[in-house]
Amino acid sequence: MAAQLLGGWQANGVLISQTGLPIYPIQPTEPIADGCPRCNPRPDRLADGNLPSDQRSLQRWFDTSAFKVAVGHYGTSGRNIITAPGLTNLDFSLFKNFYISESKRVQFRWESYNATNTPYFKLNRGAQRGLRVLLRHLSEAPEEQRRLDVHQLPSDVGAWELLILALTVHLHQPDPWARANWCQDLVRRARDWQASGYAWLARQAWGLAELLNEAHFSAEMARLELPRPAPRGPREVAFWDLIAPKPEWQKGARGPGADLEHDDRTQRSGLSRAVVRRYAAR
Repeated sequence: MAAQLLGGWQANGVLISQTGLPIYPIQPTEPIADGCPRCNPRPDRLADGNLPSDQRSLQRWFDTSAFKVAVGHYGTSGRNIITAPGLTNLDFSLFKNFYISESKRVQFRWESYNATNTPYFKLNRGAQRGLRVLLRHLSEAPEEQRRLDVHQLPSDVGAWELLILALTVHLHQPDPWARANWCQDLVRRARDWQASGYAWLARQAWGLAELLNEAHFSAEMARLELPRPAPRGPREVAFWDLIAPKPEWQKGARGPGADLEHDDRTQRSGLSRAVVRRYAAR
């Protein structure tokens, strides 16, 4: 009896342990207004920037005081100088077969995914999903494009994914009701981001909300008693500037009738010309 209970157990496990990907900080303003197509707006680096593991948190993963905004010169911060969150995951299972007869058996099975309950903080996976949606809309005919409903967003949608999807709606969704719904959602989320200290993200959301439906934006801002944001400065970086080289989309800003010709450049160039074309048509 003891042998039947204690013997014959099978244990399986899969362990994944990897360090985080290299990343680097950017600043919300251009250090030099020279229209460099390949220059990211990096800040000046004053110290290493990486924090000891016991000091890291979701709110402060790296040392923000190690960087300052570069003005009048390119920042001294390099590429891939910060280590993003890593991944440690253990999937474990335990099996035991109990034979009832020669031809019949009952199996006890216990499985645990992420058995150590270690959280994995993904790096901009939502932004990648949003970009795939945006690029798909840029390549599809209007009648093939899937409607994006703000009320069907997943509960864990992040700021970057939301902004990219809102940009997709701005470029490809003419329905005024859909645009008004996205406008209202962006205004409310921007209010929360502003209150949490994410002023740049809030400004991006308010700017998109105004583009989606200017009248609804003004009414919603007044209803929530929010001050109207100041116009974007000439050196302030919009989030779509981080997606595509600026000179490429400046070439497309020839007026409301600017053609969005297809060429052998990256799809990001088509995105940027599309953004400016929508601006020119307003």
